[in-house]
Amino acid sequence: MRLERPKTVAPDDELAIRNLAARFTDAASKRDIERWRSTWTEDCHWYIGNRAVDGAETAAAFLSTALEKYDWFLMMSLSGQVFESDGMIKGIWYVLEYQGKPHEITQIFGTYEDVYVKVDGDWKFRSRVFQSSYRGPMSPGLTAPVISGGNATLLDPETPAAVGKSCPQPA
Repeated sequence: MRLERPKTVAPDDELAIRNLAARFTDAASKRDIERWRSTWTEDCHWYIGNRAVDGAETAAAFLSTALEKYDWFLMMSLSGQVFESDGMIKGIWYVLEYQGKPHEITQIFGTYEDVYVKVDGDWKFRSRVFQSSYRGPMSPGLTAPVISGGNATLLDPETPAAVGKSCPQPA
């Protein structure tokens, strides 16, 4: 039996979907629930661990409640593929997540398997299925203190890097 090779997606669509995945992780990390919610279709399906969450409103409420447990949360999309298969636009993303409280950080490695649809000209997640391949403590030797006041961003004009200054170094 020969497996069908996935078809490529138009470059503009692939770029838009990659930006969708980036907005998803950025909004989650910044706890911007409305922006995160906007990445989903209204009738989406989110499967995370052993939970199934249906609908954008329910997914947003679920994420909001989950994030309340953590003083610190960061999600990153490491790499991904976007392709057409079975008449649908799909993707697979490797994800790294850190969550917890100071000195009790859990790290999670896993994959998202996605189905995307275009709604009013914008790509959205129709479904996301997360499978964790590792969940456990992060070695304290690998952490660095967070700069007082939260994470710096180049979009903030007061960030030292944005105004040409060096960033504070941990003591």
